[in-house]
Amino acid sequence: MEAGLHIDRSGKFAISRPDPDLVLGAFINVVKVSVRRAKRLGLDGLVVVMPDVKGFLPPDVMARKDMVTEWAASAQDEMITEWGRLTAGSMKLVLVVPENYIDRERIGVAIARIHGLAANVVPTEREAFDWLAHTKLPPNLPRLGPFPPHHRHR
Repeated sequence: MEAGLHIDRSGKFAISRPDPDLVLGAFINVVKVSVRRAKRLGLDGLVVVMPDVKGFLPPDVMARKDMVTEWAASAQDEMITEWGRLTAGSMKLVLVVPENYIDRERIGVAIARIHGLAANVVPTEREAFDWLAHTKLPPNLPRLGPFPPHHRHR
């Protein structure tokens, strides 16, 4: 187990409990590192539990966009784990935060999905683990780079 990251009983999900006094930038970085660690360990998802946020106010739309874009990029960066095991670029990420930090329109969740990260934000750990257990990821093949246009050979 890596420092600051715990594995749940099923062995499928990592749990991170950042310090509630972190400022927004530090919180974003902690989640980014936790996403990478969870991917390296070949886990299906990550729960970030911070029910008593004290270090920053609820982020605005642009901050939400920036943070989830960074987290999705972190999940994509960890395509191959240490033992040569291939993992899909997508993973599941769920944040447990106070209700007043949850955007009613869930803009961050939508943006994360656009970037290949299945994400959710909920007010309780129970809801987080229920969501993880019942959310299926679509098949996700690793990106192998830009391909030249398809030409038919006659």
